[in-house]
This record gives sequence, C-alpha cells and structure tokens, in this order.
Amino acid sequence: MTRTLLNRVHFNFGAEPGIIGEIVEQRGGRMSGETERVREALLREAESMIDQLLRWEQATPKPTLSQLEDTVILIRRKFEQRLAEVVLAEQEASRPVPEPTCPHCGGPMRYKGQKELQVESLLGLLRLKPGYYWCVGCQVGFFPSG
Repeated sequence: MTRTLLNRVHFNFGAEPGIIGEIVEQRGGRMSGETERVREALLREAESMIDQLLRWEQATPKPTLSQLEDTVILIRRKFEQRLAEVVLAEQEASRPVPEPTCPHCGGPMRYKGQKELQVESLLGLLRLKPGYYWCVGCQVGFFPSG
C-alpha cells in the first residue's frame, strides 16, 4: 500500500459543491444511472454511520454531552472520508484517464491496474484505488490525476 501526503488534492467532480441538486432538478428531477449508483452507495454509508451511532447509544448508558459530542464528531469525520472515497472510486470507475504520456520522456504509459493509495486530505486519510500507469522506457510509475 502506498501512502502519499499532499498539501491539497485536486479532483474534478464535474460540478461545484451545492450545484448537484440544481443540476438534477434542471434535468427534470431524474438522475442518470451512474448518479443513482453513487447515491445508493452514499446512502449505504450514511445508514452504516447511523447504525454505529445507535449501537453506541445503546451501549452507553446516560452519556454526557461531551461523550455524545466526541462520538458524533468521530463518526462525522469517518463519514466525510467515506463520502469522498465513494465518490472518487465511482469517478475512477466511470471516467478512466485516457492513456497518459510519461512526464519524463513523453512516451506512452501502460495501465497496470488499480493500486491502493492513501492520501492525506483536508478530510483526513482517504483510501483510494486509482489507476496506476508505468513507463517501460523510464521505469517510472505514477497515478495520474483524472
């Protein structure tokens, strides 16, 4: 597993935050099959986090406000990370990067499959599986940004 620390990670989601609902509404309230799959995956993640909070509540008799806040903040952080991971994974699966050229020699890069990558983002540590490419000439591999 590769772990990469980046100051900022720039991914193109195709829309500015808060605009997605407006786009769906403009299209007559219907989502594409791809968007519906992402929505279902995100709802599963939300349900998982809600279940985690409810299990904690049942196992913690008379929690203090501080305990509740700490637990909710922890679950929220995990949820934020999972939201980003799910959307990025769907983006990778549905919008593969065209075969890139090597940044060193300009030669074609070969797709070597997906490799696990950990990226430290503003949301915390994200676990991704982006496409990995290899240059035979330079013996260099990298994850292109999509």
